[in-house]
Amino acid sequence: RDFQAAPARFPQAGPGGRGERTLLVDSVENRLEFYNALISDHLGGGGSILILLPDYYAAGAWFTKILKEKYGPRLLWFASGVTVKQRMETYFRTRREGGYVVLGNKSSVFLPIRGLSLIIVERHDDDEYKNEEGFKFNPVRVAIERAALSNASVVLGSGACSLDAMHLAQARGFTVNCNE
Repeated sequence: RDFQAAPARFPQAGPGGRGERTLLVDSVENRLEFYNALISDHLGGGGSILILLPDYYAAGAWFTKILKEKYGPRLLWFASGVTVKQRMETYFRTRREGGYVVLGNKSSVFLPIRGLSLIIVERHDDDEYKNEEGFKFNPVRVAIERAALSNASVVLGSGACSLDAMHLAQARGFTVNCNE
């Protein structure tokens, strides 16, 4: 399959389809606009969304602020940077109910999320996704496999594209959108 740079910001199939795979390389503002369109569409269809972020202090606080304005109480955060009570509330709420946007670090890829319809891996090439100690796993690949198992869409977003990401996109049939 040949790579093609798409001039549009959205995949050809349009936002909100189930099982779509997209590699998005663009500025953070354009990625956020793209994510907002997808999130609104998936929430409107009753789905839940998981957004993996590399680090709360590097990107999570900014994403939380921006998305909290739009999604309010439907936005939950699951990471080591929040209290145990908040993490447990997120765990049980997303397990019982659907219709949430869950922001989290790499370990949140294992959360039991009811009605999962979209997984966004922001800055998928960041070193924060590589773990050197404890239980070792590749959260980007786990997210892709989890999306495939639940027929959820998956978006890998970044400001720059690595050769590994391009190879992964080609091997797994991703639509590649490069708007640099």
